[in-house]
Amino acid sequence: MEITFQASDLWGILPALILIAFASVAALMEVFARPDQSRGFIAGFGAIGSLVALAVSIWQWTGIEGAYQVPLFGKMLVMDAFSTFFNGIFAVGALLACLLGGRYLREHKADFGEYTALVLFAAAGMGLMVQSRDLVVMFVNLEIMSIPIYVLSGFVRKNRRGAESALKYFLMGSVASAVLLYGVAFLYGMTGSTDLVAMREAFDADKALGTSLLVKVGMVFLLGGLAFKVALAPFHLWTPDVYDGAPTPVTAFMAAGVKAAGFAVMVRVFAVTFGFDALEFGADGKGWVGLFYALAVATMFAGNLAAIPQVNVKRMLAYSSIAHAGYLLVGIITGAFGDLGSATSAATAIGGNSAVLYYLLTYAFSTFLVLAAISLFGKDGEEFVHISDFAGFGFKRPFVALALTLGLLSLAGIPPLGGFFAKFYLFREAMALQKPEMVWLTLLAIVNSMIALYYYLRVIVFLYMKEPTREVPAFESKGAVAVMIVALAAVLLLGLFPDGYVEMARRSVESLALR
Repeated sequence: MEITFQASDLWGILPALILIAFASVAALMEVFARPDQSRGFIAGFGAIGSLVALAVSIWQWTGIEGAYQVPLFGKMLVMDAFSTFFNGIFAVGALLACLLGGRYLREHKADFGEYTALVLFAAAGMGLMVQSRDLVVMFVNLEIMSIPIYVLSGFVRKNRRGAESALKYFLMGSVASAVLLYGVAFLYGMTGSTDLVAMREAFDADKALGTSLLVKVGMVFLLGGLAFKVALAPFHLWTPDVYDGAPTPVTAFMAAGVKAAGFAVMVRVFAVTFGFDALEFGADGKGWVGLFYALAVATMFAGNLAAIPQVNVKRMLAYSSIAHAGYLLVGIITGAFGDLGSATSAATAIGGNSAVLYYLLTYAFSTFLVLAAISLFGKDGEEFVHISDFAGFGFKRPFVALALTLGLLSLAGIPPLGGFFAKFYLFREAMALQKPEMVWLTLLAIVNSMIALYYYLRVIVFLYMKEPTREVPAFESKGAVAVMIVALAAVLLLGLFPDGYVEMARRSVESLALR
C-alpha cells in the first residue's frame, strides 16, 4: 500500500470534507451554547452543511461528461460517477435527518447539538466508504460511519429500550467488523494486495487462485461483515431492536444511509473484484452468485413473514427493510451474469447494478416519508408506534396521514409511485436474462411483494377505518413537514418521470468498468 498526496486529491473528497468541517463546528457550537438555549440553530447549521455538500456533489457530477473515474491518494480512494451518485444520496439523507431531528429532540428532552455533528460525521464516513478502492481504507471509513450511528441509536437517554438496543448494535457490529477485517486479511495473504483492481487482476492472471480455500474463506468473511450492515438473513437479528429503540429520525437515517452505503460497497467489491467465475463454489461453479441467491431467498421470506404479526409499526418497518435487502440482492445477482469489463456482457452487468442504485434512491425517500410522519407521535422519550395508535389520524392530521399512506404504498410498489418503478425496473432486468434460475428468483420476489401488501395496507386501514382507543400525543414540526414535502415530491418524480434518474444510475455503474 503506497499512499501519495496531491492537493488536487482534496477536490475528489470535497463533499466529505465539507460534512466533516460542518460537523466539527456543530460540535463546538454545542460547547458554547447556553444550557437553556434551543439547539435548533445547530440543526439548521447542519442542514446548510448538507446542502453545500449536495451542491458540490452535483457540481462534480455535471463538471465531467459521461462515466468518469479519478484515482485519489495513490489509488486508495477514487472519485467516479458511482461514488458521486451516492454522495448525493448521503448529503440528502443528512439534510433530512437534521431537519427531522430538531423539534423531535426537543419534544423528547434530548436537545443536544451532538446529534447534528454525529449525523454529519456518519454521512462523511458513508461517502468515503463508497469512494474506497482499497479494502483497508474501506474498513477505516466503515468505522467512521458506524461509530456515530452506534451513539445516535441510543441518543435519547431517557429511553432505556434505546440504550439497550444501542449496546446490542455496538457489540454485534464490532463482531461483524472483526469478521470483515479477518476476511480482508485472508484475501491479502492470497493476492498480495488489498486494492480491488489489483485483486481482480490477480484472479484473472491465475484462475486456480479463485478456487483456493483461503480465498473462499476470505470472501465469505468479507460478505458476512457487509451482510450485517445491510441486514441480510441470517445477519438481520439486530435490526428490529435497533430500529425500534433508536430515535425515529435516526431510524430513517440508518435505513436510508447505512443500507445505501453497504450495498454500494457490495456492488463495488463484487462487481469489480469477484467476477462471475472468480470463486467456484459447488459443482455448478456459480461462485458467490450461488451464495447471494440463497441469501436473497432467505432474506425476502425472513423479512416479510416476520413483519406480518408485528403490531409495533417501527418493528414492522425494520422487518420490511430486511425484505427490501433481499429484493436488492436480485439486482446484484442479475448484474453478476455480466462483466463490466466485457464488451459483450457489460450491458447485463450495467442493467442489474443500475437497477440496484435506482432502487436505493427510491427506498431512501420512501423511508424518510414514512418515518417523518411516524416521528410526530410521542413525547418525553416515549414513542407511540403501536398500530392502534394511528387509528383515526387520517382525519385528525390529513397531510401527515397522506404522507404516511403514500410512503407505505411506495414501499409496497404501488403505481405511480417511485417504489413501483424501482421494483419493475429491478424485476425486468432479472427476467431479461431468460435464465430459469432468475425467473424463479423473480417470481419469489413478486410473491414476497404481494405478502408485504398485507402489513403495509393494515396500517392504512387503521389510519382511515378504525376508531381511536386512546389519546395519542402528536406534536407539530415544520422540519418534519419540510421533510415530508421533499420526500413526497421525490417519490412522485421518481415514479412519474424515471428516465433521467435511470440514466444517472446507468452512468454511475458504467464508471466502475473504468480501471
